[in-house]
Amino acid sequence: SLTKSFQLNCKFGFDGSGGHWIYHQLKNDETNNLILAVMCPLELKDNTGKIIWTQPSPNATKKQRPIHLQTGKESSESLQSLAIFNNDISRAKEEGFCS
Repeated sequence: SLTKSFQLNCKFGFDGSGGHWIYHQLKNDETNNLILAVMCPLELKDNTGKIIWTQPSPNATKKQRPIHLQTGKESSESLQSLAIFNNDISRAKEEGFCS
């Protein structure tokens, strides 16, 4: 059997978005805002290092894939709470993804 390995390069980031009234909870103005941890695939390489696919618009909203959603407004405290993902993101960048 022929096996190939591929390398998928991704970028990770955090973003906030407000005005989502569907998530609004009674007497809590913070819940109509979301904070997202997202990833975006940038390029795929084969085992020789040849690029076989490139993301044409990596900053487009529709190209981002959420890995975590959190209610609340962007603040230093809420963004610090997302630091729990830093180790996972670093490990994924170093080791990659396996299936």
